[in-house]
Amino acid sequence: MEKARLIFTLFIIITCYSLTAQVSINTDGSDADASAMLDVKSNTSGVLIPRMTQTQREAISNPATGLLVFQLDPVPCFFYNAGTPGTPVWIQLSSTLQTQIADVDGDTKVQVEKNADEDHIRFDVGGYEAMTIDTAGRIGIGTLKPDTSAILELKSTAKGFLPPRMTLAEIYAITNPSEGLIVYNTEMQLPVFYDGIIWRKFDGTEMLEVGDYYFGGVIFYLDSSGHGLVCAVTNQQYNGDLTLEWGCEGTAISGADSTGIGTGAQNTIDILEDCTTPGIAAYVCDTLTLNGYSDWFLPSKDELHEILLNEDSIEATSIANGGDYLCPINYWSSSEYSANMAWYWDDNYGSMEPIGYKFEGFCVRAIRAF
Repeated sequence: MEKARLIFTLFIIITCYSLTAQVSINTDGSDADASAMLDVKSNTSGVLIPRMTQTQREAISNPATGLLVFQLDPVPCFFYNAGTPGTPVWIQLSSTLQTQIADVDGDTKVQVEKNADEDHIRFDVGGYEAMTIDTAGRIGIGTLKPDTSAILELKSTAKGFLPPRMTLAEIYAITNPSEGLIVYNTEMQLPVFYDGIIWRKFDGTEMLEVGDYYFGGVIFYLDSSGHGLVCAVTNQQYNGDLTLEWGCEGTAISGADSTGIGTGAQNTIDILEDCTTPGIAAYVCDTLTLNGYSDWFLPSKDELHEILLNEDSIEATSIANGGDYLCPINYWSSSEYSANMAWYWDDNYGSMEPIGYKFEGFCVRAIRAF
């Protein structure tokens, strides 16, 4: 009797399908929804689709696009084929225990359970496993097994690690840098690190030191922010003459009497506004182009004093970079003393003197700020 009833039911289903191309399975005799090929209705039972292991799912030959199965392991969940029969891409449907997020073709994804209970997070991009985080929190980029002694391992035979690249101003603008912080100094063209107190080169020396050769010349002064002054590696000359006049004797230059560090550039501008004689000390510095820089000026009294205080290191670095020794005679500063005189360095007495007549010929060493 049961067999006859089953045969009759199948006959009705097949007849309905042949007549309407739709199948309705229910207990109330209602028609299938107009948008459905198969409409199953019940408030006491569900639909049970094929259940299988991961190995069995992956062994399905030429699975149709959209094929749906329920996988029993490692975490029970639904999978459907988002690819083609020839190139299946199995996608896990959302569940409370989702093990991956993937794009449509499945080659870019984040996996948390590639293998059973491995507790790794894997990041695949375009079919390549680009990064992994293991059970100990170690991160590997370019390697699936980061070294046990490292929290982060970058591995490549064709590419390097590119740290943040900054100017001096940007480096010194970092608020409360942590000990060990690493950046690349674009002006010095080398990497530096912070030791908790100051910035240093990788050889352990300070990032900037008096006597270093950077920014077109020799560093002879540094302020607390890491900026400072450099002097040219050569003594300046005009038409082959190393002894130059200060210029415009008898004329008081408005504004050119400043003596402090940081005032030489403005002194030079002020001198040239009122004294346009070619070949004077300020003119030669202002028109100098050296080592790619053209913003040189005549040092103020105190700036010149800093040069002479660091004479030995400046001379050593200058000679090592194709420059000159400092002159064995006097040097002009840009600081005016009176209409007839200006401050200069007296090599005989080793001191700054205000009694240099502007028509006298003294040596000149241009400087610039960085």
